[in-house]
Amino acid sequence: MASRENSKADSQITSEIKLLDNQSLRINVLASVPWNQPPLCWLTPEQQTRLQNHSEIRRYRLGEKIWSNTIGGYQFFLVTGKVRLREEGIGKPLAALQAGDWFGDLQNLAVECKAVAASKEVIVVCWETALWKEVSTPQMESFFQGVQDEQRAEEQRSRGAEEQGEGEIITSSITSPQSPVPSPQSPTLNPTAP
Repeated sequence: MASRENSKADSQITSEIKLLDNQSLRINVLASVPWNQPPLCWLTPEQQTRLQNHSEIRRYRLGEKIWSNTIGGYQFFLVTGKVRLREEGIGKPLAALQAGDWFGDLQNLAVECKAVAASKEVIVVCWETALWKEVSTPQMESFFQGVQDEQRAEEQRSRGAEEQGEGEIITSSITSPQSPVPSPQSPTLNPTAP
């Protein structure tokens, strides 16, 4: 009888450790999000807290589909790993994304795209697009429009390279527009705050 009780106690402890590890991961991941840089710096402290509270941390393995603009519903920030944007039905990548890059619904890409994990492990923070639309500012819309314009230019360069037989993957950053960045309005929040 005592061994069953010990086994039950051990399993409860294991469950608590996994929960703590997930909470620890969440805290560490949210701390790595650039809250004091565009587009997040244009949010009020209350809006930043709201995004923190409604964020999801997701892990993907090599080759797993992360997002598609045909399904949509989310905006992503790439924390670790690499992601490739691919046109649906075409094998060649349009762009290679790395830690610090944004992708998702707010870019409104001209072609049907999907984002696929391109490294052994990919960790992203994602938010529902509806939440982003609620907290959006003109500055943020300009930021994501700039990202969208840069992605379209990369798509055109990629297609031009394919036509010339080069087929090279574009690897430039897709995180910021070409326009100057205004100063942040709000200080960095403590990601452990409730």
